[in-house]
Amino acid sequence: MGIRSPGISIKIPESRFFFNHMSKIPNLLLSDSPPTKTDEAFEKELDRSKNEFNQFNQDLDEIAHSMEKLFEGAPEWLANIEKIKREQDSVEESILATQEKILENENHLEKLKSLQNEVTEDINNDLKKIQEQIFDILEKHRSARSNTSNIYNSQSRTSEQLDLMLQAIHEYARLIREASLTIKHFDDVGSPLKYESLDLSPFRHYKQFLL
Repeated sequence: MGIRSPGISIKIPESRFFFNHMSKIPNLLLSDSPPTKTDEAFEKELDRSKNEFNQFNQDLDEIAHSMEKLFEGAPEWLANIEKIKREQDSVEESILATQEKILENENHLEKLKSLQNEVTEDINNDLKKIQEQIFDILEKHRSARSNTSNIYNSQSRTSEQLDLMLQAIHEYARLIREASLTIKHFDDVGSPLKYESLDLSPFRHYKQFLL
């Protein structure tokens, strides 16, 4: 009846097969009449059915054998599938954890950006204040420099005026001494000249420095 695979056996019982086929043929076996052409036809049909049955069983055995060959490595293959599935689950968990970490980092980044904007605004305000203070200091420096220049120029003019006044005083003292000597000389010689005839122009020249 064909070689059946030890692992997988697929076979249809002959009794059931014959019953299915015999139900389609007139019930001639129950007749007591001698064999006729119809009986011969039945036997031929029976033989043909047996041959078909045997061939069918052989085909089933070949299919079973092929299926055994196909699933010989099934346990290892299934184990690999389970391993791949576990790895996929692990990868999915890692992806979910990474997504959560990314969202957390994005939120943290938003906070940092907000803080950076606040710090940048504070720094800009401080820089503006410092710039204003620098401008104020520069303005005061210019004013102080101008005042220093004015004071220096004033001191220079004062020094020049003092020098001229000192020269005038010395010249005035010299003229007084000369006038005193002249008057004394006139007194000694009894000159009839008047004191008004003295040349007093030097005194008028230095008078402007004494005011």
